[in-house]
Amino acid sequence: MARKKHYGLWWEYLKRSDDYRIFCKVIKKEKRHKEARKISCTAEAAIFVVNNKGDNLNEEFKKSSTSRLFVNFLELYGFFGNVHADSFEKWWSTAKKQIENMENIPALVDYTSFMKIDLLFCAETLKNVDGKVPTIERLINYFPIFLKKRYLGGAFLLVNVARKSKKELNSQFEKFIVHRKEEPATRKLEQDSKRNYKPFASAIKKEISVKVNELERYLEVYDLWKKHKIMSYIIEKQGKDSKNPDHRSMVHGDLKRAKKIIKNVEQGEFPGNYQPKN
Repeated sequence: MARKKHYGLWWEYLKRSDDYRIFCKVIKKEKRHKEARKISCTAEAAIFVVNNKGDNLNEEFKKSSTSRLFVNFLELYGFFGNVHADSFEKWWSTAKKQIENMENIPALVDYTSFMKIDLLFCAETLKNVDGKVPTIERLINYFPIFLKKRYLGGAFLLVNVARKSKKELNSQFEKFIVHRKEEPATRKLEQDSKRNYKPFASAIKKEISVKVNELERYLEVYDLWKKHKIMSYIIEKQGKDSKNPDHRSMVHGDLKRAKKIIKNVEQGEFPGNYQPKN
C-alpha cells in the first residue's frame, strides 16, 4: 500500500504540471497516444525525436509552452500516459506488475527460468502491436529488442561453468562488467539512477522515508493557491493564524515545496530535492 500511495502522489503532482497538461493535449490532438505509450526509456524518446517522428508534436507543443522538456515528457508519457484522461486506479492495475518486476529482478539469475515467461510476454506484446499472432520469424527478430527494453541496463551471458575454473570465470566476468559499464548507454543509466531520474520503483525507494502526509499537505496548499491566490485565506484554511509570521512562513514554505516537486516530476524525479533555498 505504501508503494501505491507514493505512486498515487507522483501521479497527482504530475497532474499539476501545466506543461505536461499541454503535452498530453498535443498527443491527443495529433492522435499519437499509442506511439508515445510504447516509449520506455530516455534513449527511445530521443530516437523518436531524431527520426523526425516527433517533429510535428514538438512544434505543436512549442506553440503553447516554453518548456524544453519535450523528450522528458515523451518518456513520462510512455510510463504514466495521460494522467488527465485516465484514472490512477486504472493505470496502477497494470503498472504495479511492471514495477514489481523491476524491483524483484536479482542482480544475477539463471535466465532459463525467465525465458518461457519472456517469450510469452513478447508474443503477447507483438500481438497487441500487430493485431495478429506473430510468426516465428517475427518473434525471433523482435525478441532481442524486447529483452533490451524489458531489462534496461541488464546483460545476457552464456557462461561455460563446467569447463572454466572459478578464477577464470571471475576474471572474465569482471572484464565484461568493466567494459559494459564504460558504454555510454550504461553510464547514462547509472547517472539517471543516482539522481532518481527513472520513473520506476527504484526512484521512489530512495525517498520512501518521506512522510506522505507532508507531501499531501504541500499539494493541498498548492491547490488552494491555484484556486484563490490569496495567502491569508490559504493560511486560515490550513488552520493557522494569517497574522502569525511563523504560520505565514510555514505555509509559504509549503507552497514553494509543492512548486519544486512539480518541477521535479516533470523531469521524472519524485519527490527529489524540494527544500526551499534560504
